[in-house]
Order: sequence, then structure tokens, then C-alpha cells
Amino acid sequence: MHVISLLGIKLLWKGIMLMTSVYVGYHGTNKCAAESIVNSKSFRPSLGDDEWLGKGVYFYWDSDDAHWWCVEHEKLELYTILKAQIVCNELIDLAHTKRDIEQFKEFCKMVANRCEKLSNGEKRKNYMSLALKLMVRERPPDIIIGGFDQNRKFWFTNQGMKEKFPLTMSQIQICVLKNSCIRDIDIYEEVG
Repeated sequence: MHVISLLGIKLLWKGIMLMTSVYVGYHGTNKCAAESIVNSKSFRPSLGDDEWLGKGVYFYWDSDDAHWWCVEHEKLELYTILKAQIVCNELIDLAHTKRDIEQFKEFCKMVANRCEKLSNGEKRKNYMSLALKLMVRERPPDIIIGGFDQNRKFWFTNQGMKEKFPLTMSQIQICVLKNSCIRDIDIYEEVG
């Protein structure tokens, strides 16, 4: 028996209950790369040793963050924002799920005093990828979700205002480890 699922509805497939989650992600890149991605229906993953959420294809939860990436980080004047559906069964959610965050914290403690140099000799900027590498070995996910304070420094910094409005602002990133999870790739916006 097969039942199709969208938006986190339970699946029944060959008698096994699965949970499927569907996300929409935005990916900013140069126009040439965007055209190649749309035509091939495939992304090239980020494979650096120091990627925040590990090696994979990165998306933003909010299209404004994909714009930010293109303009502020990559300094592109001509760029394209792609929109894709991300369908997964297994995920590590470091932005919303207390259980995953607590488990990740234990892996962080394990790697906190590891080597400060990357394989290419450069100084390690963060240790997240080391901790995630261990976590992924124990519990292989399709995607990893994380929240960061990148481009969120516009929120109140005055302690009095922070106490009145105690919202934590996060830029949500989705790292897709399995390319097969990425579906329905479309051009969302072209700039320049």
C-alpha cells in the first residue's frame, strides 16, 4: 500500500509509517549558474571543510536572505534567485527542535578542542561542521536546518528593548545533503 504525503502528513508505505516534511527554499547564484541548474535540474553542493551545516546544497528559508547572499556576500550585480521544493523524511533541525539542539550540543563539546587547522592548512573558522559530521554518522539526515544571526543585527540591541521584545531573530538556512530531495526548481527572480 502506498499513500502520498505533503506538508508533514504521515505516509504509509509497505506497512512502515514515515514522516515527510516539505519546505520551500531559495538559492541565490549568478545568472549563468542559475541557468545551468534549471536546465540540468541539479545543484552542485558546497564541499568545503568549513561549511556551517556541512557539505550540501544550501537554501534560505526567506528569499530576502538569498538576495542578501548575492549582494552582500558574493557582491553580485547580476544574479538569480531560484526557488525549489525540498522534500525529506529525515532531518536534523537546529533552529526549531530542542531534542536536536541538545544532541548537537553534546557533539559540539566533543569537538571543541580539536585541531584548529583545516586539511588545507587554513585556520578553522567554526567547529560546527566537525560536530555535525559526528552527528550525521549517528543519525543520517536528508537535510539539516540551522538558524544564524547573519543579517539579523537590525533587531534591538539595547538591553531594555531586548527585555521588552525578547524575540530571537534568525536567518534560517537549509543544507540539503541528498540532491534527490530537491524538486521543482524554478526561477523566482532575476536581478540586473
